Amino acid sequence: MLGAVCAVTGILATQLFEGRDPSRVDLEHTRQRNNNARRRTDTDRWLRMRSDPGIAPRLEDPRVFDRLMEGLRRTGADEAVILAHDLARNAGNRFSQGAAITMYDLLVDSPEPRQIPVINKGSDGERVLTLVVPRELWDKLFVYVDGDRRLRGGLGLAELRRTAADRRNRSDLKTMPLFTLRGNEGLSYDRLYRQGKAAAVLMDLYRNDREFRETGVKRFVTFHLLRHEYVHSRMDAIERMDRKLWPVERKRLAAYMGWSDDEEMLAWYSAHHTRKNALASAVEYSKRIDAFEEVHERQKAFDGLEATSSEAYRVGRPRSLAERFPGI
Repeated sequence: MLGAVCAVTGILATQLFEGRDPSRVDLEHTRQRNNNARRRTDTDRWLRMRSDPGIAPRLEDPRVFDRLMEGLRRTGADEAVILAHDLARNAGNRFSQGAAITMYDLLVDSPEPRQIPVINKGSDGERVLTLVVPRELWDKLFVYVDGDRRLRGGLGLAELRRTAADRRNRSDLKTMPLFTLRGNEGLSYDRLYRQGKAAAVLMDLYRNDREFRETGVKRFVTFHLLRHEYVHSRMDAIERMDRKLWPVERKRLAAYMGWSDDEEMLAWYSAHHTRKNALASAVEYSKRIDAFEEVHERQKAFDGLEATSSEAYRVGRPRSLAERFPGI
């Protein structure tokens, strides 16, 4: 099947699309920015198979993130890698967005505490989205900057703040990535993937999906799955609100995530979320039934005991010798 798709693609590219792969470039629908017609890749879906509906599951174990973080610590992962995972789960960013964060974004461009401007797909480095970071994680980032990051060759927080206050030199902070393993060298995806995979393997965090059940091959939890977990946590919060607020909050979530097709992505996540709720309800119902049956079985066992006359337990006066031996 794959060979046939490649063959068809090659024929179309040769005869109809001037040598370009029609599954990757569409002149009519390619995204443009500032009237720049420079082609962008990966925008067309003509010859793509439908997305696997299982690629963004809501894992049933509520401790997946906690276990993954424990695995990172056990395997001795760098603090930058640990915080990058923490940020993805609690702020919903992609790796490319987290890796692009600089000290300028954190100390100068941040509109308010706990808010970090980030890039998005196709933004050419422009900060078009803003991550909202939990207070605890925000504090961890600054502890890391003045601790592990400084020890790796970076500047201390006090010196960085002085640079941020100097309008003439603050642009230097744009060359200093937040997540770094040595000085101003940014965190690579290869390092993050390898340490994240090691943590998932150690904690045996794999996807119990159809592929695993059919092949027995484990697909371990990845960094990107944490972004999905963030979306599901936001949808959980929305469902706890007044139903009248749902449409507005769902739009806010879509704008926050920076999806190119809000309605499609919301529908996609909602389908997974509904399945998660259905599975959770089924599990809860099964537990209730099991508990009921357990109580019922104990009651049946009790009722099944052979009835014994109460006379056997009655205590009366002792019989006299004359009653016991008549005729004496």
